[in-house]
Amino acid sequence: MSLQVAPTAGVSAPETPGASRVRLADRPTPPWFDVWHAVHGHGGDPGPEWDLLARVEKPSAYACARAGDEVVAVGRAVVDTGWAGVFGMATLPAARGRGAARAVLAALAGWAGAHAADRMYLQVEHDNAPALRLYGRAGFRERCGYHYRAAG
Repeated sequence: MSLQVAPTAGVSAPETPGASRVRLADRPTPPWFDVWHAVHGHGGDPGPEWDLLARVEKPSAYACARAGDEVVAVGRAVVDTGWAGVFGMATLPAARGRGAARAVLAALAGWAGAHAADRMYLQVEHDNAPALRLYGRAGFRERCGYHYRAAG
């Protein structure tokens, strides 16, 4: 895993013709959750994931990028003491490579800046090349690498 950081002011989307429209909410919506779950869910009961999101007490933003009327990419940010953590980035496979995730990231950066967070962080797996490219282009740089140990 890689912990990546960036100055919030530097995380902005380039003007792209036909860029995705992004809407922000202060709690997860069913369309937000559906996209996140389609990409990251492991099947089974989604109730525990909804419960986890409901327990977040810090100011949060849930971003949905749309192509037409369909939500195609999502992400969320949580602010605390000058930092905004970026979590839950997900793009539907058919929408990848079209700027939707970049638009989500930029919208979350704008929201974070408005909430006095001048730095952002996120975690990404070292083998997720598309995400590493996205975050690198957005100004994120690796702060440190780490890994999880599992009994086995």
